[in-house]
Amino acid sequence: MNYLSKQIRRLFFKKSVRRLHQKNFCIIANNCLGSKIYQILKIQYNTPFIGLFIKPDCFVKLAINFEHYIRQPLRFSERSKYEKYNSNEQSRTPYPLGLLDDVEIHFLHYNNEDIAATKWRERCSRIDKDRLYFTMVADETADPKTIIKYLQEVKAPRVCLHNKRNLLLPGSVYIPPINGKMGNLYSKYERLVGYFNFANWILKDKSSIDE
Repeated sequence: MNYLSKQIRRLFFKKSVRRLHQKNFCIIANNCLGSKIYQILKIQYNTPFIGLFIKPDCFVKLAINFEHYIRQPLRFSERSKYEKYNSNEQSRTPYPLGLLDDVEIHFLHYNNEDIAATKWRERCSRIDKDRLYFTMVADETADPKTIIKYLQEVKAPRVCLHNKRNLLLPGSVYIPPINGKMGNLYSKYERLVGYFNFANWILKDKSSIDE
């Protein structure tokens, strides 16, 4: 994608998102992509799922039983059950690692546990449970069975952005990979143009999508 095409796509994305300015919504996302919508609109985060990531298998559990997990006290642990995220030198994650019951929350963009906990509490108090929109980004390592479970069992509006060409289910959106990988859809949000439109999804207020 050349520079001009990239900038045009970014403008198109932002113009579309701005249609949500008067719409009430609360994005529950498993990575930073959800925060991009709030940043474009320049509105306060009404979701605690900002500046963090949650692996798909954990996110599916949270999304299916959201009421249970969001009521759990946020605890912290030094070691992730996903070994790849533990530092070889210190044998722990290099950032705050939160736990809601058995769901891991990787506070990637927080300096310490106190900041993560404070922001979590503040933003949890703003959640509108009647306006939840679950957004999961599943990269090439995600098990298709996990994606299917998410799409079939989450009752609130939900979408899964993935790079598995043959996975065609309502609520799933195929995003062509770059060099075989999903990549960062937060910093390269222009890649969503032509594949998924946040504004159309939220304004329709549908519990499933089929695009």
